[in-house]
Amino acid sequence: MGVVHIAALAALPNLFTRFCALQAKFLRRAETLPSDSLIKALTTQLDLSKEKTTWGELRRSVLWKKAQLLKEHQPWLKDPLKEAYVLLGLCKPVWDPVLLLPCTRSERRRLIKWRIAWLPPTPSVECQCGAIKGNRNHMLICPATITLVQKLWSLMDPAPPSEVHLIDYALNCLPRSFKSPDTWCDWWPCLLALLRAVDQTTSSYKLPEEKAHGQILIDLAAKFRDTKPNRLHRIPPPTQEPLPGDPFPHLLSEISTVPHQPPPSVPSRNCA
Repeated sequence: MGVVHIAALAALPNLFTRFCALQAKFLRRAETLPSDSLIKALTTQLDLSKEKTTWGELRRSVLWKKAQLLKEHQPWLKDPLKEAYVLLGLCKPVWDPVLLLPCTRSERRRLIKWRIAWLPPTPSVECQCGAIKGNRNHMLICPATITLVQKLWSLMDPAPPSEVHLIDYALNCLPRSFKSPDTWCDWWPCLLALLRAVDQTTSSYKLPEEKAHGQILIDLAAKFRDTKPNRLHRIPPPTQEPLPGDPFPHLLSEISTVPHQPPPSVPSRNCA
């Protein structure tokens, strides 16, 4: 289960999808080679053969059949495999922010462990408060974490729905880049402190002391905000009151009310 979650965090396709993609790329390469190449001569003979061959099995690949179907029904799609790969890259899930946002090793380790359901440990272990099962639901009411839970809940805007765990909701609200400062800068340190408290209550040893939680990301966001150039606003020219008897303002108003007419057409001359 952990490997599946890690692949989902990094937006990696499964092995079967990569296997089919490599097969389709090999087939496309073999069919686009010149007619005098060796593989082209071999595949031509294999297509005429009625025996069961590996080449025939490759051509019966699901991905290759779909690519040929796209090529037949959509002539404008010159290279279905190549363009489908680009479209798939645009539609696939992006990298999880917990893998990209700047933080310490301990903080990132807890963020990833929560994402892949390794924090708190599974199966549930005994909590330091005396509870038999220190699972995720218990961490919302545990005496060791209740203060941080209430603080994080008050900082979240909008508030998380009842069917979603508070920490999961906070992780889903994280930006993809620290260059987009928002309200997450207010609750980011509280989230990391809460994850450390969860790690401590389910650990059999005392965790080492750490510096201020989330300070690396907050400092980078503030530095980027300070160094970001501001857009220059154009200052309109000062308006001047028209002098009495000056016909220029009246002339401008008459010009602006004249309907726009197309230029007269010039007859073409015969240059012969």
